[in-house]
This record gives sequence, structure tokens and C-alpha cells, in this order.
Amino acid sequence: MPRSSDRRRAIFSTWGMPALSEEAIARVFPNLKEIYYAAGTVQKFARPYMARGVRIFSAWAANAVPVAEFTLAQILLANKGFFRMDGIYRREGFKAARAYAEHFFGNFHPCDGLQIFQRQEISHSSTKDSRIH
Repeated sequence: MPRSSDRRRAIFSTWGMPALSEEAIARVFPNLKEIYYAAGTVQKFARPYMARGVRIFSAWAANAVPVAEFTLAQILLANKGFFRMDGIYRREGFKAARAYAEHFFGNFHPCDGLQIFQRQEISHSSTKDSRIH
């Protein structure tokens, strides 16, 4: 059984934050006021802490930005034929890859639902030669 950390007022955590019962929180962290969580959803652990009045701060929205940027980059690369073009370049050389690449211009990207990273994709793609559907 963990010792009491009665002086601890804040926890900084990321993936793998333990889900404790209200009783365990009261025993181990009696003066806990805040949790700073540098990952996504807090649903797996937050409720017992919140029931004890602990405030939880999550970086889920900030983390969505690089996820959206990476996702959009992969969509754009795929729609421009990059991954196939890379194989052609390795097998047949620059001229063959360039000839293949000339077929791609003005693609559209289907998106299911509008989660936060997809909204980021749409806002980031507005400067590209692309349409999001």
C-alpha cells in the first residue's frame, strides 16, 4: 500500500495515470488540489479525483494540433501519389517518378465526422490546393 503523500498538492502525469478510488485518493493524496495531464482523454481516471474536488488540466486540445498537422501531411502526400512515386523513384529513377507525379493536382480529402484534429486539418488545408469533404 502506498504511503501518504500528504504534502503533495499537484501531480504532473501523462499516459498511464493510475485510476484510484476516492478512498485511495483520500488516503494517499489527502491535500491533492490539481492534476496536470499532458496527454489525451482523462476519462479513465478523472471521476474519483474530481469527486474529491481535484481540478484536472489536460493537454488534449494542444496535442490535437500536431496530430492534425501530421494527419493532413499524410493525406496530402498520399493524394499527391508520394508513396507510390517513392517506389517508382527507387526502382526506375527520377524521370519516371516525375512523369508519374505530374498526374496529381487539386485533390479532395474525405473526412468522417469532425473531431478536433479533423477541424484542424480543414483549417490547415485552406491554404493548400485541396478541398476537404
